[in-house]
Amino acid sequence: MRGKVHLENVQNYRVSIIDKTKKSRTNERLRTWCMHMIPDTPFGKDALQGAKAGTAYGTRNKGDSQALKAINDFDWLKEKFDGNI
Repeated sequence: MRGKVHLENVQNYRVSIIDKTKKSRTNERLRTWCMHMIPDTPFGKDALQGAKAGTAYGTRNKGDSQALKAINDFDWLKEKFDGNI
């Protein structure tokens, strides 16, 4: 995956990927979503894959507010999801 994020270093980000978010809270959420999957749950693997892809996307596009707005566009997200299956 292009822009791969080393998850063990997520807590070391000096600023949040998304403006106006609290760095420590954001990093805690990223670590949780990217490192933990509840076993035997529907869509657990998809959620984990999405969290990792989202972290990589956010890292690659840090500072690009237009690109980061896409994460709230559900049609765009579905297109990205369908392209990764």
